[in-house]
Amino acid sequence: MALLFADGFEHYTTILNKWDLERGGTAAVVNSSYGRMSSSTGVRIAGTGHGLVKSLGVNAATLIAGFAFKRPSVSVYDIVLCSFVDSSSVQCYLVLSATMSSLRWYRSTTQLVSIPVSMSYGLWYYVEVKATFNNSTGSVITKINNTQIDSTSSLDTCTTSNEYSTAFVLGEYGGTQAASPTDYDDVYVCDTTGSYCNDFLNDRWIETVFPTGAGTTTDWTPSAGANWDCVEEVPPSSAQYVETGVLNEIDTYACGNLTSTSGDIAAVVINHYSAKTTAGARKVSGAVYSDTDADVGTENDLSTTYHNYQSVSYLDPHTAAAWTIAGVNAAEFGVKLTT
Repeated sequence: MALLFADGFEHYTTILNKWDLERGGTAAVVNSSYGRMSSSTGVRIAGTGHGLVKSLGVNAATLIAGFAFKRPSVSVYDIVLCSFVDSSSVQCYLVLSATMSSLRWYRSTTQLVSIPVSMSYGLWYYVEVKATFNNSTGSVITKINNTQIDSTSSLDTCTTSNEYSTAFVLGEYGGTQAASPTDYDDVYVCDTTGSYCNDFLNDRWIETVFPTGAGTTTDWTPSAGANWDCVEEVPPSSAQYVETGVLNEIDTYACGNLTSTSGDIAAVVINHYSAKTTAGARKVSGAVYSDTDADVGTENDLSTTYHNYQSVSYLDPHTAAAWTIAGVNAAEFGVKLTT
């Protein structure tokens, strides 16, 4: 698996289109006012015990997560920045003090680690964490802005007997910690499997590009008009769509260019807002067409309810090497019915 989830918040507005659960009410708002970059969108989380839960589909012994955050205004409250969950039990979580002077790891009410920091309200920081879940030999590693500030091992990082985590929480998993508003952007979660994206990715800007025209392969049937024009709405809509019942049919789209003009690309993540309309298994993969070479990303098992799915591509099929900005800008992206 390796890269399990990524979110730059640009392509939707309803939290549960992409995240699986909102704990502590509905106090999270996706808005361009909360983005880290001038052309990006972020999410603001506020409210007691509030957090966004993403089920990862794995029982991960180790998880790596990164996210940008900013506290826009001075507060008297500590906040929970992120949590790791096994089913409905929090294994461990990271707290930032109200004075922005310490980060503290906890298991339940037991403090595991306290790390002195010097942060300021109103500034963005990129936090990365790596947690290994074990009842005696667990560990946590913490980074800020690409610099490791702590690594502590020989910890009990599990509140349950299961030495793994099944979900990541941006914020708090429904506790009682009061919180002032906190802005988040550019979130990723990885495990340690596979050959790509299996460790810290460093500070990442997750950019989103949208369909702008028909691609090389246009097998799926549009609800009306052009195929690409049915799938470029923000937020996504089920009123316009493309569909197929034919195995291995592919729909690809020309897309806009990235804003970035330099830097490396860890992975391309194809998001598709999809549902099945018949009984039985239906699976869709993200499709890639690069020059004359085609490929598919990871496969997604569809539900009868619309949801955002992610399909990951680590290599440009035209070069068989890591994606470059020029490669992404020249490629087409879309969907393929695989089951």
